[in-house]
Amino acid sequence: MSEPALKMAKDALRERLRTRRAALDAAWTEEAGAQIDERLLDLPEVRAAHVLMGYLAVPGEVRVDAVLRAAEAAGIRVCVPAAHGTPREYDPAWLPADEGLRAAAWGIREPACPEWVAADTAIDVVLVPGVAFDAHGGRLGHGKGYYDGLLARLGARARCRIGVAFGFQLVEAVPCGPRDVRMDAVVVEARVYRPAAVSTTGANEVTQCGL
Repeated sequence: MSEPALKMAKDALRERLRTRRAALDAAWTEEAGAQIDERLLDLPEVRAAHVLMGYLAVPGEVRVDAVLRAAEAAGIRVCVPAAHGTPREYDPAWLPADEGLRAAAWGIREPACPEWVAADTAIDVVLVPGVAFDAHGGRLGHGKGYYDGLLARLGARARCRIGVAFGFQLVEAVPCGPRDVRMDAVVVEARVYRPAAVSTTGANEVTQCGL
């Protein structure tokens, strides 16, 4: 697919999913989010992690704040993306207490005084938001490329990348280009999708990312 065609396909899918997200019922969102929290906390990768990178959601994304605090309570070190550098890039910073957060660009919460994660620190699990995902690990972001840039810079330091979404955000196939980073798993309220299991068996088995 050519770059212009890829962009058109991505923009069309973003528009369809954003319209759906804008109409979400608050009660349904809370209930579905709680189910996703339970699935995330039950993942063997999360339970075994020493360092977990989450995110601080914007409206329409699955909030994982409860997962991050539960992970901290279990002794897991938690970091989140924060703006760092020019041109604008994101890097992982350790998650402070709630009063240590500020609203940055686009209303995204991030550490007010970031304590950056050392460049040689392995991150066992990265929770990744998105506009759409597919069962083969494809991900569609908001179109700015910041998350793909962050994941590319992390490289092998990010040992397991887990997409987090509501079930309606799972589509048959996300249009992906060579710079798009695929997920090792995708978690929605009803189940966990494992691309490796999908491609080899046609099933969605729960297999670990190789911690």
